[in-house]
Amino acid sequence: MLLVVDFSDLDMGYDRTDVRININKELTVGKLLKKLFEGIEEISGENIQEKHMLRLLSPKRQWLDATLKMKDVPLNDWDMIYIVRGN
Repeated sequence: MLLVVDFSDLDMGYDRTDVRININKELTVGKLLKKLFEGIEEISGENIQEKHMLRLLSPKRQWLDATLKMKDVPLNDWDMIYIVRGN
């Protein structure tokens, strides 16, 4: 699956990227978010601060529970998901 990830809320040098992910039965929202952090940090060379305060939003900008399986999130190719600061 191809997704667009918007992380403009992180105030980094750039604000979005396209990613290809394999949606398997073991991939949770939390695991995807961790992988996205790793990729963003690797590409940007910057550390993401306060990762525990960041959340993933669906294309409809609804909070996604970190324990939810990605296979249960209704996504289509090129949907946009969001990484935002939350509490």
